[in-house]
Amino acid sequence: MKRYFSKLDDEHCYSLKEIKEDMIWEQITEMEVTEAKRVIGVSYFFCTKYERVSEKKHCGVWCKYYSSRNHKNGRCRYSGYCYEPTDKKRIIRIKSE
Repeated sequence: MKRYFSKLDDEHCYSLKEIKEDMIWEQITEMEVTEAKRVIGVSYFFCTKYERVSEKKHCGVWCKYYSSRNHKNGRCRYSGYCYEPTDKKRIIRIKSE
């Protein structure tokens, strides 16, 4: 699923559905969004439990919620990707009622 950055939150990226829900809540009918891409091959990750960026080497050492995906060892089930903006822009429109 593609993710996008918007002016509503420039630090996190969201799906189009989530952005449209926020636009309806904020009563915005049109907004430009920027497509996001995964950052791979780096020493950090996005922890979905704490909703923050952390270094891979610290996960499992200090975190009491560490739980490996295969229930033996390795990558934590809360380990997610970090994203960065691309040059691809798109206009999102919400029909007003």
